Amino acid sequence: MESSKTRIYNTNYRKKLISKIERLNNKNDYINIYNLINEDINDISSNRNGFFININLLTDKCIENIENYLNEKCSTINSEIEKINYKITKFENDNLEKDGHKLSNQDKNIIKRIRNSQ
Repeated sequence: MESSKTRIYNTNYRKKLISKIERLNNKNDYINIYNLINEDINDISSNRNGFFININLLTDKCIENIENYLNEKCSTINSEIEKINYKITKFENDNLEKDGHKLSNQDKNIIKRIRNSQ
């Protein structure tokens, strides 16, 4: 009797994980993810364009580790965003032109539509 190997994370989930990884901007994040993957598999091909990894070769444990790392990273980014103070300003056509800002016709039409809807 053959034992079938089932994966917890299917291909679509793995593709979404790749898109999350591609949105990272910090080089150290890529290095940390590379180290997580390198612990799991040693079959990483590289050339002058970068490293290439077959995501289907990764074990479920490695996928979980990467997901945990990304979630941890997102939570720290979200906490940093919450610390940012911002001020809401009301834009009006007359005030912007007096301040020296030039509005395009499209911008003027958007402002008119907003005024008329109120």
